[in-house]
Amino acid sequence: MQLYKVLFLGLSLLLGVGASAQTGDAQRQNLHKVPARYESGRYRLVSTESYKLPKSELMARYAFNDTARALVNLYFERHAEGRIFSGVTLATTALVHAAGKEEPPLGQDYATITYKPWTYPALGVAVISCIAGFVHQSNFDRKSLVEKLIEYEGTRGLDKKTRRKLRPRHFKA
Repeated sequence: MQLYKVLFLGLSLLLGVGASAQTGDAQRQNLHKVPARYESGRYRLVSTESYKLPKSELMARYAFNDTARALVNLYFERHAEGRIFSGVTLATTALVHAAGKEEPPLGQDYATITYKPWTYPALGVAVISCIAGFVHQSNFDRKSLVEKLIEYEGTRGLDKKTRRKLRPRHFKA
């Protein structure tokens, strides 16, 4: 009798997990649907593969006018700036860490690491700058670019914050 109860519970648990996995898949598919106010005839469903496209394919697929091309150029430029900034500040953090270390005098415990007094503020600034670079990089990633392009295609307008970031150099390339 116990075996039947265990089998029944196991089977019902497996069926319940399968049903919840199916609803989870349906929910994941709905995550990439564009809201009705932004829907246009060309792109009703955004696949996750479109976030991984290189710049040339993003231009071919989503850049239907000069403003959309400028938007692609802006996002790729700002993303690269964030990568460079975070990389440089990460290297600076490592240099400050290495230069600020003080070796303990002979006869003292080598397990404790001491730093020169100027090291702490420099490390703080370097770490905060590195985090700012990563945030800048993530704000201008491809996912937000594709979402902004689809929003622009649906409304034919950009928000004020994005319009202020566009410069003539973004329209040239």
